[in-house]
Amino acid sequence: MLARLDLVVDGGYELMVTDFKTSRSRWSEGDVAAAEGQVLLYGTLVRQHFERPVRLQFAVLTKTKQPDLQLHPVTLTPAGVARQRALVHHVWNSIEGSNFYPHPSTMNCPTCPFQTACRAWTG
Repeated sequence: MLARLDLVVDGGYELMVTDFKTSRSRWSEGDVAAAEGQVLLYGTLVRQHFERPVRLQFAVLTKTKQPDLQLHPVTLTPAGVARQRALVHHVWNSIEGSNFYPHPSTMNCPTCPFQTACRAWTG
């Protein structure tokens, strides 16, 4: 697997992992909760590799007439990490079992290698 962290800042005692996002509107706590899985896994990997405390956050740039930058902390909890690991495991098992579920996206479809399979999928 390959992961690219957006930013890791060494604060001496702890490391701060920041994942940058752009959005058309300000993020709510629900948006943070929906996106936190990725940054939870990043935080787990950083903590295991460096064996130091880790803080996590999203830096969300809102692309509006008056751009805005929001910082949203994400709490690294064992339950959150366990849930994300279970989701990744489930998806990986589906991939190995050749199960395919389309997930069209205007942002990702133009470069997706599964575009043809997605369009051909009938259920």
